[in-house]
Amino acid sequence: MAVNDDERRGALGAARALLGKVVDKVVDAAFGAESVTPPPAQEANKEANKETDPPADREPIPTRTMAGLLVAQGHRDRALAIYDHLVEAHPDDRGLRSEADALRETVPAGGQGADEDQDAPVVAVAAGKNRLFLSWQVPAEALDRARRILGGQGEVRLRVMVTATNPDEVVATETVERRSIQSVGDWVITAPAGALCTAAVGVAEGERFVCAAHAPTVAV
Repeated sequence: MAVNDDERRGALGAARALLGKVVDKVVDAAFGAESVTPPPAQEANKEANKETDPPADREPIPTRTMAGLLVAQGHRDRALAIYDHLVEAHPDDRGLRSEADALRETVPAGGQGADEDQDAPVVAVAAGKNRLFLSWQVPAEALDRARRILGGQGEVRLRVMVTATNPDEVVATETVERRSIQSVGDWVITAPAGALCTAAVGVAEGERFVCAAHAPTVAV
């Protein structure tokens, strides 16, 4: 039997509503029961975090686009480091130097701008079609608390729950993991258009995962 456009749109809307409910349940099941909320950032933690920020030439994607994503997520000092690296590599690019100078004016000499969210240890942002950019900087205290819950050292992992509807309007969830990560880093993954993704950093042994910090759910 043929399906008209109104019926198709109605089915798609219902599927999206169901998708939202499924994501809530999946996130609660995967991260909620053993989630650890990082302690408020103290001055000592901020200084430690600055020391562990990766240099610009060690960023996974040291490009203008990556710098823009970092600015959007509040990591302006890291974005400026990338710009400085690019200006050094391309000294004749006036546009690049102008962008770097404009960004520099928003970053106080002491470090990050006052309007930045320094208490967000994991950030996720859609980076174009089918791509999700992830950045994390999880305090040692949060990982230590997760290990106490785990009852062992465990392995530090980044876990991303990707929930999407397939062409048959069936909701499915996939777990994407990056193992043996550092407490600071970046990663880009591909995900279906319209997928809802929740990223978390935690410690794991076998199949058990204890979340230390996670980002809000993001639509790709």
